[in-house]
Order: sequence, then C-alpha cells, then structure tokens
Amino acid sequence: MEFVEELRLKKGAIQENWIEKILDSYPSRSSVFFRTKKDEFLNPVGTVLSSRAEAIIESLLEGFDHSVLSSLLEDIIRIRAVQEFTPSQALAFLPLLKQALREELHKVEPEKGRPREFEEFEARIDQMTLLAFDIYTGCRQQIYELRIDELKRLQGSPRSRRAAKELLTDPERNPREAGGSQ
Repeated sequence: MEFVEELRLKKGAIQENWIEKILDSYPSRSSVFFRTKKDEFLNPVGTVLSSRAEAIIESLLEGFDHSVLSSLLEDIIRIRAVQEFTPSQALAFLPLLKQALREELHKVEPEKGRPREFEEFEARIDQMTLLAFDIYTGCRQQIYELRIDELKRLQGSPRSRRAAKELLTDPERNPREAGGSQ
C-alpha cells in the first residue's frame, strides 16, 4: 500500500491522537472543558482546534499549499498567541503531530522502516512549523501595536495617565510584568 494512502486510512486516529496531545498542553480544567463541550459557541477553542487539525492533516496529505496552511494555522495560532503560553508552548502543538503520526504508524507496523514518503511528510510538518512561527510573531506584533495605540489614546488627562499606568503594570495586560508568559 502506498504511504499516503496508508496515512489517509489512519487519518482519523492520527487526528484524535494529535488533538489529545494539544489539549494536554492546557491546564487540566481547560483541557476537560475543551474535550467535553462540543457546542461551537460554548467551546470555540475546542471547535477550532478539532476542525483545523483535521484540515491541516488533509492539506499536508495533498502537499504543501502555503496559503491554505497559513489560513488554517492562523486560526489556531491567534488563539494560542493571546493565551498564557510562552512562544515555544504556543507552537509546541506542531511537533506533536509528528509524535502522533509516529505512534499511530508504529501501532500497525513497528518493525517497518520509514519510507521516503514518510520523511517527506515529516519535512512538510517542519516547513509548517516555520510558517507557524512567522504567523505567531505577526500575531504578537499586532497585540503589541494594539497596546501602544491604547496607550497613545489614554495619554492626556490625569485619569487617562492613571489608566495607562495600570495598563503597563497589570500582569494580565503586560507580559513583562507577568514574567514573559504571554
């Protein structure tokens, strides 16, 4: 059986494994919520992760379409860029796809060597990781620009200056004060 066809047959298991690994990166309470709530309005994060994970795998099976993958990744990365993740934690979900892929393929044929197509597929995941880094830095830059714009808007009256000072010292809004965790 051709490698890509084998991956297509295991796509559902690979996707489930990958999503479980992604959800494990969240605090336990959030992770449980994302796993159990299926309503897209109550659980937009879980819905986006699930739907985009499936589409990302399908896109990688088709090749490497930069624009399609950019769009799919951006939906996930925009969410993770505003959450309390370091940059490495925010993007750690991508190497987890490789891990899920290896685990699912190993279940069926543990002794089988890696075909060239497997290495090509992993190279696509590596390319996607680099693309995701560019998207992530763009999202973070946009967040900082919004903060600067808000600070500029708040300059003026004493009340506005007080609000600006709060903006700079509130750990929820200023990653430097929060130990760089955003």
